[in-house]
Amino acid sequence: GGGGGAGGRGRGRGAPDSGGHGRAVAATGGLFGPNDWPCPMCGNINWAKRMKCNICNTNKPGHNEGGVRYS
Repeated sequence: GGGGGAGGRGRGRGAPDSGGHGRAVAATGGLFGPNDWPCPMCGNINWAKRMKCNICNTNKPGHNEGGVRYS
């Protein structure tokens, strides 16, 4: 019966696995969504909600410092 115990152990170890919400997102297309954007300066992929790159602080393409602009 040692095999069953090892399986339980491995499952408990996986921190990302414990977050059910994260798993649901992964099932629908990974960590990133269709509105996420690549930074034109450093190439980092940023979440859609970000207005600036979280690595180099470059503004999101199509958005100015003053706020969201619709055209």
